[in-house]
Amino acid sequence: YIFTMKRDPRGGHWFGTNNGGLSRFDGKTWKTYLPSDGLADFWVYGIDFAADGTTWIATWNGVSRFDGSRFKNYNTEDGLADRWVYALAIDRDQSIWFGTEGGVSRLDPQGNWKTWKHQDGLGAPNKLGLPQSENTGFGTLSRSEMNDYKHRHNLSILGPDGNETYNENYVFSMAIDRDGNKWFGTWGGGAARFDGKSWKNYTADDGLAGNIVYAITVDPADGALWFGTNHGVSRFDGRQWMNLTARDGLANEHVYSIAIDADRHVWLGEKGGVDEWVPRSEK
Repeated sequence: YIFTMKRDPRGGHWFGTNNGGLSRFDGKTWKTYLPSDGLADFWVYGIDFAADGTTWIATWNGVSRFDGSRFKNYNTEDGLADRWVYALAIDRDQSIWFGTEGGVSRLDPQGNWKTWKHQDGLGAPNKLGLPQSENTGFGTLSRSEMNDYKHRHNLSILGPDGNETYNENYVFSMAIDRDGNKWFGTWGGGAARFDGKSWKNYTADDGLAGNIVYAITVDPADGALWFGTNHGVSRFDGRQWMNLTARDGLANEHVYSIAIDADRHVWLGEKGGVDEWVPRSEK
């Protein structure tokens, strides 16, 4: 299945898959890239495009940089916080940000790495005393860990009876807002905002629907942020929160992906289906 999709500046469509590598469709033909071509792994979670024309890919075995002909891979020995990478985004300065199971890493244009973890301010503390997560992520295991971590990606948390857990350094999603602030979705620590100097964390106590944040999207029309969580979806305009849950009609409160179309309808990818939210003015 497809973990992530992204359209490049030339109109090509890129797809990150579960155990199927990276694929690109130019409108006529498909091209698929695998580890045999130089890609870091078969599991691809994030894609973004740099101003120099290169494509950056987040995988379960580090990150890949693709210049159109060859791949260059980066891993923990290079400065990455953790090799399990779930999210990436490139800012206006062309620094590349990575959300991993071990915190947030940044690679600047000069080639310098920096990492932030929970002790630096990433993610809210475990105030509810939730059990530490022993299994994180979605899907199946990476090929190198099939035998060692058979239960690593148990999906019980995603079911209606799953127990909520906490992992202070696990970042599953990210986005960059209009002001250049970086937002990171954590596993139990809510949504973390980094302004380049300091961190601020938002949790259910502040108005966020749930403290496990699977997805973050910026509304291109007004700059508001949308968060997909384990207890519904939230919209935050910098001052006020609006939440949508099962009581508002959501088919499932685990919201893994969010897209906003040209009519400002919000599409929510959930466990078992899709919901469309229509602004009240159109109802």
